[in-house]
Amino acid sequence: MPDVRMIQQAIRYLASRCDGAMSEDGCGFNKMDAGFGKSLAEQERWTKAQAKAALKMLKKYQGQLQAGGFDIERLFDGSEISEITYPHLQQEKVKQTNVVKKVDDRTMEIRYKFDPEILQLIKTLPGRRFHPDKKYWTATITSGSIKKLKDAGFIIDAELEELLHQAEEMEKGIEVPGLKKQLFPFQKEGVAFIEKKDGRALIADEMGLGKTIQAAAWLQLHPEKRPAIILCPASLKLNWAKELRDTLSTKDKVQILQGTKPYPITEDIIIINYDILNNWVETLQAINPQVLIIDEAHYVKNSSAIRTK
Repeated sequence: MPDVRMIQQAIRYLASRCDGAMSEDGCGFNKMDAGFGKSLAEQERWTKAQAKAALKMLKKYQGQLQAGGFDIERLFDGSEISEITYPHLQQEKVKQTNVVKKVDDRTMEIRYKFDPEILQLIKTLPGRRFHPDKKYWTATITSGSIKKLKDAGFIIDAELEELLHQAEEMEKGIEVPGLKKQLFPFQKEGVAFIEKKDGRALIADEMGLGKTIQAAAWLQLHPEKRPAIILCPASLKLNWAKELRDTLSTKDKVQILQGTKPYPITEDIIIINYDILNNWVETLQAINPQVLIIDEAHYVKNSSAIRTK
């Protein structure tokens, strides 16, 4: 029984030889078949009706196909046209049982044959949500979630595979010499992301996952980028100073700015809170800062607010 993929190859071979001649010249399709043949050649997937029509049409071109190296006996084995096989479609059907595909830049769709262990796995993914109307799950796209699903045997679409590959490359490629603390793998991924974006990045990990140490690690990577300003709520200024002391091995000195009346800035890393920022703008601009780290960045989400300007 002929395989539909062999039929497709034969059609594309004849289409490639067809030179548009109005008469039968032994090169590709004749005038009557040229339109249909070329149309089939351009299509990746055929219906079963198209496959049957294509095989019937190919019988006119056995001489050309044999000259082109095709196995004529296998292609025309005497079987009924209805017995064309589609093995690749059967494989695809089996493989696609558990699948994950990208919906948009933040969300992936998860479909699977019910299994209580897989259900428990999905319930560990950040941002997971079940859609009862269409009976599938969605979850936030993270490299960790993609890897979990891949390890569980899911078929991952090409875009998500590429995201996972990029994350794995960044994670294993980043090293922060001299850092006093050990980074977790996802934190290394965050530092690598900042580095890839040349410092212009937004880290939106959930609370408690170490956004501060990721920012500090990038400062450790780039001691030449000073002065550096850290903008944060007043209640976090001392915490930032402690985190920098405990994390950085550079010789940077930290200065915490206080009050609304500016005074000379003398150190390498400056910590200031939102409430007094407006009073210090000109003084900060005068030192030509090389890095600005904004903690709790939602404080500047209102473009018309004084602190945002």
